[in-house]
Amino acid sequence: MLIYIFIAIFIAIGMVIFDCNDFKKNGSTRYFIYFYFLICCFLLWFVLAFRGDIAVDMKSYSSDFYTIGKMDWKTLKSSGLRLGEYNGTEIGFAIIVKLLYIISDSEIFFFAAMAFMTLVPIFIIIKRLSGMPFLSLLVVYVIGIFFPAFNIIRSCLAYGLMALLIQDIIDGKIKKFYFKLIPIILIHISSVIMIPLYFLVRSNFLDKRKIIISFILTICIVIFAEPIFLVADKLLFDSFYGTIYNGMSLDGRNIVSALPEIITIIIIIMLKKHIDMSDMKKKVIVNGAYICCILSLLSLKIGIFSRYSSMLNIFIALCYPILFSVIPIKITFNGKNKTRNLMAIISLIFLIMWLLISLSDSPYVPYIYAIKSI
Repeated sequence: MLIYIFIAIFIAIGMVIFDCNDFKKNGSTRYFIYFYFLICCFLLWFVLAFRGDIAVDMKSYSSDFYTIGKMDWKTLKSSGLRLGEYNGTEIGFAIIVKLLYIISDSEIFFFAAMAFMTLVPIFIIIKRLSGMPFLSLLVVYVIGIFFPAFNIIRSCLAYGLMALLIQDIIDGKIKKFYFKLIPIILIHISSVIMIPLYFLVRSNFLDKRKIIISFILTICIVIFAEPIFLVADKLLFDSFYGTIYNGMSLDGRNIVSALPEIITIIIIIMLKKHIDMSDMKKKVIVNGAYICCILSLLSLKIGIFSRYSSMLNIFIALCYPILFSVIPIKITFNGKNKTRNLMAIISLIFLIMWLLISLSDSPYVPYIYAIKSI
């Protein structure tokens, strides 16, 4: 557990020193901040990349690596969009596995490469779009896809790559968005749910009428979960999920596990009138965070929605700095508004506590580095 706590503290130090201070960030200071951020990113990648057998699916992915790696290209080509049946692998992921096997037949290299491809897009988009990059990094670490990536590797690879689509949405580059989305869908078919994302997050999603409609729809979906799930699964996935999850996937999450998203959606609704929605960057990020929270609420009834909310979790990480900057209450110190900094510290305390609670009953404790426990 100590290694996880150390990483959280290391990122938190960066947040307190760099995110919560108004010193001029130029010259050598800017380079030092960038260097510290890179160290934080490296620590996250290293822990994810060189973990031992501490997740249920690792043996399965290790087996897939050698099985697919030894296939010839003709066999891969003739397999269609999915290798195998219900527990099969999408062709996009299979091609990545095959290419990695050509480079090296070491499974340690395979897991390290998966970690790199999953996390680096997230690091890039945080550095580019977040007003408080260390806070956003801590959110990804504690309540984002970092720990799920220990196990659901293929899904999290798709979620990580999706982070790169956010800039295209902000810039209004619809062709680039869908061009990049296609290979992500070929890595994990559940990514098809992101097809309408471009239009949803660019719309005026947070006006009063749409908020009411979204909550009514959420309640209706929760009430009529079973028939909706079965029909959607049949139409979109040819009953794929209904089959691999023994007919249904209605084992919802515990409400406590969705507490971060519940808090986030409450803050978004409270502060929405203070957010400049004419700024496309803010509109896209806040709308994305709101949709993520709605999907998370749905997952309280339908467990599979937790995967869809995970796809958009990066929006929550990017959203907090925006929300903290528009809080109407001003807390000053030495004539400077410190409200954003105070909220960041409160968030830091919450995230550290959440991490400790999560680790107290985690299958990833103790951390195993390749062979032995640390």
